[in-house]
Amino acid sequence: MVEGNPDYLSDTAVKNVYGHYPAGGSWRQLNHFRQMLFSKEFKMYDHDFDSKTSKKNLEVYGQDSPPMYPLHTVTDYPILMVCGKSDKLCMPGDYLHLYDLLRSQNACVGKIETEFGHLSLLNPKYK
Repeated sequence: MVEGNPDYLSDTAVKNVYGHYPAGGSWRQLNHFRQMLFSKEFKMYDHDFDSKTSKKNLEVYGQDSPPMYPLHTVTDYPILMVCGKSDKLCMPGDYLHLYDLLRSQNACVGKIETEFGHLSLLNPKYK
């Protein structure tokens, strides 16, 4: 589901991850990811995404819609991005855009691209 090339993914890792799924995550995290997919914006959680009112956002953020994440505040910080070209949750266009943004703010020292996907980047198959 999140792995573009399963040849790199450890079978043991798959059993461990899906044997405990959805441990380590929550409905709200999945819903937030869905919101960002639909809006195509990197915003904070929209409490009123599926409702007709904007009461909760107003209460939490002081405005009708959630604010964008303030990436402009990430400056002069030595970040090394390690990215998987086969990752179905963070596609190359997304991480390359973030890399360019962070680099322009002197906040990214480098980028390593691998052929791994979302899970195999952390749980590779050893040959």
